[in-house]
Amino acid sequence: MATLSRQEVGLTPNHEEFSMEERYLTEQEVARITSLSLSKLRSDRFKGKGIPYYKIGRSVRYSMRDIVQYLEVHRISHVRGRGCVRE
Repeated sequence: MATLSRQEVGLTPNHEEFSMEERYLTEQEVARITSLSLSKLRSDRFKGKGIPYYKIGRSVRYSMRDIVQYLEVHRISHVRGRGCVRE
């Protein structure tokens, strides 16, 4: 995954939490942040799964809040003796 600046991912300079103030990203930005390919994002949209998105005319936008929630839901932890566990 590429290293992104705090500003690029919506972190405020003085806080460790995301700034969720109406931050919407293009599919290219989401692909860069999540390391998912554009074709994967497009395929998921076509299939009605994946990260929730907004469609405004021909434009597709993703909210930073939805991206973070999606990643948290799909987080896998390794628990000693139990292997991989979805949190």
